Amino acid sequence: MHKKNIALEFEIDLPAYDCTDGAQEELIALLLTISSELSMNPTIYTNENNLWIYYGHSYFQCEILLNDLLYSIAYISHKYPISIYGCANGIETAQIILEVGNDKVKVQKLNVSGQDFSELYDLCLRISCPDQEQLKMLSDILQGIDYRHDFLLIKRNAFTNQSFTHYPDLDKNTYFRYLPLRPIDELDLDRFSYTLKQQVDLWLLLLIDGVSAVEFSVLMNKLEMGYLNSFFTWELSLRFALQQANVKITYDDNGFIMQDRNGKRILYDYVHGSPAQQLLLKIIFPAPPLHR
Repeated sequence: MHKKNIALEFEIDLPAYDCTDGAQEELIALLLTISSELSMNPTIYTNENNLWIYYGHSYFQCEILLNDLLYSIAYISHKYPISIYGCANGIETAQIILEVGNDKVKVQKLNVSGQDFSELYDLCLRISCPDQEQLKMLSDILQGIDYRHDFLLIKRNAFTNQSFTHYPDLDKNTYFRYLPLRPIDELDLDRFSYTLKQQVDLWLLLLIDGVSAVEFSVLMNKLEMGYLNSFFTWELSLRFALQQANVKITYDDNGFIMQDRNGKRILYDYVHGSPAQQLLLKIIFPAPPLHR
């Protein structure tokens, strides 16, 4: 927003490399590295053609960005140009612009005062992506980044199948694909904590398509064993999913009636139904409380 002056300008030679694919995988690796260094997960924002990866109340040394992470940033920037923002020298906003070529990168450090800076507070990466559909999918993927987890959950679609070919698919039957972020040979769904949006996606699969994802089998088992620690979030996400699917529930003295968006009655069975049906029925029609 402010007119910035060049505080420092220099060029760095880059080794030759093939940048024809793998930008999405490298972007995830970059953000995980930064998140691990800061011991925090980013907040993701979008506006116009940009993704903003924000680490609030963070402190990061420019030397790490321009030495240890420069190769990764340059690799990604061939497909998704990256600019780096933050606060430097007190409350002065600062920016690092990278102009990436085939064998070198031109670096400009800018701020209002024109004085060089060695660290950035409130680190924020701006990633440019003019394709709006791709921007939304990237945002959805990066929302799930958590440096403390062994996997990253993504939806299965043509974009993700093409973008993450180097990651193994440990269970092709699950609704989500679980990208291993560390060397892992098997998938253990018992260890996962889903975001509210991911929970809504699983509910919509049942409400709209009538499909019970493999994930619900694990959830019901955890519930029956008393290990499901976030039961309320499943009720909250079901509320959102019912609204999105335009499914109505009415209660009377004999129980309840579920109707789809066309007014057709939906019949679920707790005894013989799928795990997704069982969990839904458990939520909307729980057992009456015990009387003392």
